[in-house]
Amino acid sequence: MSNIHKGEFSKHVRYNPDICPLIIELMGKGLTPTQVAAKLHISKDRFIDWASNPEYADFRESVKLGLTKCEAFWIEKGQKGILGELDKFKEATYKLYMAHNFNWAEKSEQKIESTNRVLSDEELENKIKVYLENLKNDGNPGK
Repeated sequence: MSNIHKGEFSKHVRYNPDICPLIIELMGKGLTPTQVAAKLHISKDRFIDWASNPEYADFRESVKLGLTKCEAFWIEKGQKGILGELDKFKEATYKLYMAHNFNWAEKSEQKIESTNRVLSDEELENKIKVYLENLKNDGNPGK
């Protein structure tokens, strides 16, 4: 097992593709990229660098799937809260969390564009790049 999994810190931690399933698993439990980086004992900047590195396409794909699973996890929590299945559900806090982490906004604030098309790979990559840059710059991926 690599030093990442043992919790040992090294400023020379090397990328290991064996961590990709762990990223998907952790994000599927609602952990954000910053929380996953902390669990891996790497900096948020290193996490972002790996996700941005074309040589680590498997890592990038794991992060993309992880982000989808993370958002789905929190959507499910919100649905349960709205239906009264969760004690002490705080709708206002939930809305702030979703706005901060997933760029959610009130419908009156959203700019609605109906393009009826699927994003190209390049457009999707650009959106991910902006997300990662915002995360790296101020910790708020939702800008």
